[in-house]
Amino acid sequence: MKIMKFTLLLLFCLILSACTQSDAPPSLDEIKDKDWDSIKEEADGSEVRLYMWGGDEGINEYIDEWLIPRLKEKYNLTLERVPMDTEEILQKLQTEQQAGKNTGTIDIIWLNGENFKMPRRMNCLLDLLPENCPASMNITMRQTPRLPPISERR
Repeated sequence: MKIMKFTLLLLFCLILSACTQSDAPPSLDEIKDKDWDSIKEEADGSEVRLYMWGGDEGINEYIDEWLIPRLKEKYNLTLERVPMDTEEILQKLQTEQQAGKNTGTIDIIWLNGENFKMPRRMNCLLDLLPENCPASMNITMRQTPRLPPISERR
């Protein structure tokens, strides 16, 4: 079930990123107003770069041998897996943002929880999954409540 949810989320991100390959990517509001078929049509034939840590052969094999062929067959998307250390990916993201780039070379980043904080603080991540995405029904986005500092707990 976790793999299915991840695959649906990744698929949405791939299609959404493929729609933003032009010089002026659409805003989140523009994308939210489109139906799913229009988003897929705009993404048709696009290339998408997935930056991720490349050190896990099982994950690499899943992306290269299962996901990439299916995305090409079903959605005519070309996915390029870009293996790189996570610190390098985050540095690249930060450098592009500091340079004022509205569109960068990174379409999608595979992040785990511990590496999520920095790009989130930099405001580099999409805040929500548009409701018109079929994968949105499988994902619950919620804020984790913060605990008070230990000194203030009873």
